[in-house]
Amino acid sequence: MGIHRLTIDNLLPLNPEQQQYLGQSLKELQGVFKNSTIQKLQKYEIYTQQKYDLSVLDALFLLNQHGKSLRELAKSIHIHDQTLARIFKHLRMPYLLHKESVKRYFQNLTSEQKEERRRTALKASKARSPEKLKENMRKIQQSLTLEQRRKYGRMAGLATQASLTPLQIKKRKGQSIKNLQVLTLEQRKENAKKARQNADLKPNRIEGYIITILRELNIYTEHSQTAQSGRIYYADSKENRRWVRLKNGIYTIPDFKVKSQKK
Repeated sequence: MGIHRLTIDNLLPLNPEQQQYLGQSLKELQGVFKNSTIQKLQKYEIYTQQKYDLSVLDALFLLNQHGKSLRELAKSIHIHDQTLARIFKHLRMPYLLHKESVKRYFQNLTSEQKEERRRTALKASKARSPEKLKENMRKIQQSLTLEQRRKYGRMAGLATQASLTPLQIKKRKGQSIKNLQVLTLEQRKENAKKARQNADLKPNRIEGYIITILRELNIYTEHSQTAQSGRIYYADSKENRRWVRLKNGIYTIPDFKVKSQKK
């Protein structure tokens, strides 16, 4: 923020109400907060004395009032921002929340500083070409496991659903119905088959009991590809799934399958 060797008077124009919160000592925190927390504050006070000519508590209060969030200040001290908030509350010092501190920070910027930030942001956005962004996303996707991708996909879906208004949800449902009406019966069957094939299902409670019994009988195996003839495996997992055509011509997926047996 361009603050160097500032004093109480020129760090921020103080009103009488703010002046009353200055001059507090770290001794008031002893017995209430951990010694490790107080030691970190003492260590940070060396920095505030050298840079601002202020005690650590005065510097933290004034910097927060000037627009620096508790999150940023806590990171500088290497403590949790909730711990810093508790310190402010214990000393009965008011503090700005993150949103308020960001707003205060931008209000204190000069027109030249705002223009410099705009130019920096514009330059950074131009450096991020669509191809570079796609490459970065591809690397991130590759670094994630299958379970992580599914988890983040579910979280994104729930977040999107929660952000929709009732009218938007109604419009989406209407659009889905229209899309289905355009498809032929064969196309709908094929889409349902693909979705079923790609689904990663897990055994339900009854199937779990059956698997336990089969394991006790020593005739159960996890994977169909490595199973010996006559062994039984769960046929509805993604790695084991196979379609079986019944006598009436309908294709289905059995819950369990005996290796080397047709049906």
